[in-house]
Amino acid sequence: MVPTITPEEAGLLAYARGILHWNRNQRFCGACGGPAVPGNSGHLRTCQDCGKLLFPRIEPAVIVLVELPGTPRRCLLGRHAGSGPDRFSTLAGFVEIGENLEDAVRREVAEEAGVEVGTITYQGSQSWPFPSGMMIGFRAEAVSDRIDVDNVEVVEARWFTAAELRSRIADSADGGPYRVDSIGKVLIDQWLADVE
Repeated sequence: MVPTITPEEAGLLAYARGILHWNRNQRFCGACGGPAVPGNSGHLRTCQDCGKLLFPRIEPAVIVLVELPGTPRRCLLGRHAGSGPDRFSTLAGFVEIGENLEDAVRREVAEEAGVEVGTITYQGSQSWPFPSGMMIGFRAEAVSDRIDVDNVEVVEARWFTAAELRSRIADSADGGPYRVDSIGKVLIDQWLADVE
């Protein structure tokens, strides 16, 4: 269904799903446990016991395409636990409390792939209503080509040239190393356009 709807329709569906999920799961106050009743057309819940105002929350996550400088230019993709044997994608993870976005990129790439990154550049963002995420996309530059996967979240990671990646996309029955509705596709497509 995703490829057949407009970005505006996708945004509206994401919004509706997120608000419905929040209302279903915020029926009680997190501070005192009292019942929380809806208000403001579902955009606010108020605790009936302590009066605390409860608003929908967003869970930020970073998603990153890591590039290795030099010739030929290469990008890092990882195969996540539970993915098919030849299914590689960009790296991603949730932002932790007290962490800025750039530090989250550095930590996630180091934790999952053992790769140290230097320069980090913002690329764009995407609402990710599964159920209340916000994916913030970056491109990062690797300091070295050393890879040491964590074998927990990521079981394999490799450097791909643009030619290798284009070949994988062309040969793939499902369109490539990304979900068609993910900002990961945008990150990979932008990188491929830049290295032409």
